[in-house]
Amino acid sequence: MRKFLYLPVENQNRELDGKFLLACFAAEKGYNVILGHDVKIFQYTSQPREVTGFPKGVMLYNGLSGNEYHSLWRIKNNGFQLFIQWEEELPFSQRLDEEIPRVKITRETSNLPLKICMWGNAGKNALAKKYPQIMNSTHVTGSPRMDPLRNIFRNNYAQLIKKRQQNIGKYILFPASIGNLDKKSLMSTLKSVFFHSPELNTQAYVNDCLARQEQSVEQTRKVLRLVAQSFPSLTLLIRPHPIGTTESWRKLFPEQKNIHITKEKTIGSWIMGSETFFHTGCTSSFEGLTLGHPQVDFRPEEIPTSGLVPVLSSATARTTDELLEKLEQCLAWDKSQPFPGDTKRAKEVFDNIGGPPACSRIIALLDSLDWKREVEYAEPIPKADVPPPPKIEGTYLHHNWKYQGVTTQELMEMLYGYQREVDLFKRIDIRSIAPEMFLIKRT
Repeated sequence: MRKFLYLPVENQNRELDGKFLLACFAAEKGYNVILGHDVKIFQYTSQPREVTGFPKGVMLYNGLSGNEYHSLWRIKNNGFQLFIQWEEELPFSQRLDEEIPRVKITRETSNLPLKICMWGNAGKNALAKKYPQIMNSTHVTGSPRMDPLRNIFRNNYAQLIKKRQQNIGKYILFPASIGNLDKKSLMSTLKSVFFHSPELNTQAYVNDCLARQEQSVEQTRKVLRLVAQSFPSLTLLIRPHPIGTTESWRKLFPEQKNIHITKEKTIGSWIMGSETFFHTGCTSSFEGLTLGHPQVDFRPEEIPTSGLVPVLSSATARTTDELLEKLEQCLAWDKSQPFPGDTKRAKEVFDNIGGPPACSRIIALLDSLDWKREVEYAEPIPKADVPPPPKIEGTYLHHNWKYQGVTTQELMEMLYGYQREVDLFKRIDIRSIAPEMFLIKRT
């Protein structure tokens, strides 16, 4: 039987490269992979299959929150099985067992997937503690997001990095962990918060969030301006948070000449091409640790951060003076040597360091399925088991993230890179089957 794997991409700036690499792994093993914009895939797979013609298969999605339950239930009840690569695990990995309510997993959603793929043992143990009935369906795989940065694959970025350096020169990278730079974007985020925690829906809480946002944005602006002024021969490259926009960041620096702002491509390639990078508790620290790239973890009191991402770098700073000093040290670092970090602590929450790629682990789980029994002839969920839909305005399933259209040419360029630089995936074919949806399979 033909096996179909559906890979919706919620945020291409974070996920696309890893999901595409997973698609290539799966196609090599004989799977027919449909990769594309998550909204488009959800639209097709939530409709009757006799209308869309989409075959039954497994969908790998990255959310388990309560407000996603009804969309996921419709897809599963329509004949598609679910694998969950729990993307929210990483930001909450330091205090996962106590933070699960904030991650918004519910008992109903945790029972939907056939398999839940976790970043590391810390997440698996915390989730199993909360919902012991899913212990057997939870597996540590690491994340495909990090696989393109492994030694065997990272040469795929060589030409891209060279081209960037020709365009903007040498740069220091700042991946922003602040997403909401204005009141409108913050209020949009708070709607989702209030859905899960209605007791917070008070004017006092909103005012407190607005005050903290204003403080964070202003202090971040001052720090970035100081860094740009302190290293005039380098470009300061700002990478907005996935829910942020380049336009809102440009408004903060209308006259600064050596500041460049972009959301193009995934963060890993920007880290690889940088001289060094610094952040305020951003998950990009995991990419940096994977690459062994010099980084400064900057945690000032003036810029409130979640505090949930573990401190992994050996270079930390609490003040701007310390930040500038540590950046000088990182710039002088011999990049032929891996930059030291807390790899033991990281491996507890992030199992990509060492061992086989996450892509191959996920494919092994797919191969372990009895596809006829568990996919082709799986019984639908009884409607009586479905709780009433949430009474909220609109949907927060896709978090209002902008999706910049991916083209067949862009995917082919990545594929050619793997064929040329890594000597892999020689028999893979890509074709567009709908707007921003692609079929990837072995020829």
